[in-house]
Amino acid sequence: MEGICRLCGKTTILLKESHIIPDFIYRDLKIFDHKHMHKRIEAQKESIIKLKVKELPSGEYEGGILCKKCDNEYFGSLESYAKKFMFGKNLPAHEGPLCKNYINHQGIEFTHCERFDYKKVKLFFLSILWRMTISTRPMFAQVVLPGNYEESLRKLLLDNNPGRINDFPIYGFTYLNDRTMPKDIIGQPFRAEVKGYCVIRMLIGGIFLLFHISQGFHDEEKIRSSVLNDSNEWNIFHIKKGKGWDFFFKHASI
Repeated sequence: MEGICRLCGKTTILLKESHIIPDFIYRDLKIFDHKHMHKRIEAQKESIIKLKVKELPSGEYEGGILCKKCDNEYFGSLESYAKKFMFGKNLPAHEGPLCKNYINHQGIEFTHCERFDYKKVKLFFLSILWRMTISTRPMFAQVVLPGNYEESLRKLLLDNNPGRINDFPIYGFTYLNDRTMPKDIIGQPFRAEVKGYCVIRMLIGGIFLLFHISQGFHDEEKIRSSVLNDSNEWNIFHIKKGKGWDFFFKHASI
């Protein structure tokens, strides 16, 4: 099928299937079963123990949006690195991310990760954000960005430029310290307004990603310790044990 690639803007042959959320995430979180089916969970806060599960084929993908070069080559290269960063496969120990747990002077627990490629990791997450904005899949219906931010994202990706740390800053929170919480879940992303700014929140395998939809948000140094940053560091903050479900239903939609 010939058309205009949504990323590079060229008229060319478009792929019949482009994954919005990369296939490897479903596989490595073991969301797919042996039949390549994945689970969709319906839950209500008052009955969190009784989760209704539906089996659905494959993951979230869409046709006619990207060409082979943009999807398979560019996004594929980002995904290859991200798979190693996220799941630590096929990466020598001295090259992999180094993550350690700490408690700050306010008693807040967090995981400090370093020794990774900021550019590749941020572009990978921004690529998912952008793909969600252009998708017509119901799963991503709430990922609508204000103003011209969708185009700003596209240009950053096209230029292979992650931007400054206060351009679309990415915050991370996790309940992986609580073994009672589910790990094999990808939550439906949703939009919220925080102090007048648009924020897209998404749950991937026990880690909540918070995309702050802005450019030049605050001073870089003020947010450096809280966001994925160009010092190749990222502090992912722990949700207090026993508060996971409250955070889950406040910040995730499944």
